[in-house]
Amino acid sequence: MDAAEFTELMTAFKAQTAIQPAKNDPFSMSLFVQYIIASNLSDMKANVENNTTSFVPYLESMNENLANIEAKLAELSTKLTDIEQAITTHV
Repeated sequence: MDAAEFTELMTAFKAQTAIQPAKNDPFSMSLFVQYIIASNLSDMKANVENNTTSFVPYLESMNENLANIEAKLAELSTKLTDIEQAITTHV
């Protein structure tokens, strides 16, 4: 549902006389259900966009930390190889 459809739906819903759907009126009930779904979906989209934006720096920091860990593991691997060679040379 795009913004124009949502606006149209909201306008139609607000034209109803009551917030609650009229009993035994399928059109009113359908409109009410569509309004609830559309409201939730539009809020979800905004929340997902906000969460995505706020997680980007966190993910970048995490990626940097993983790169640092990888570099330290490579350094440790080199040191362990050197120790292994020293032990086998002196045995």
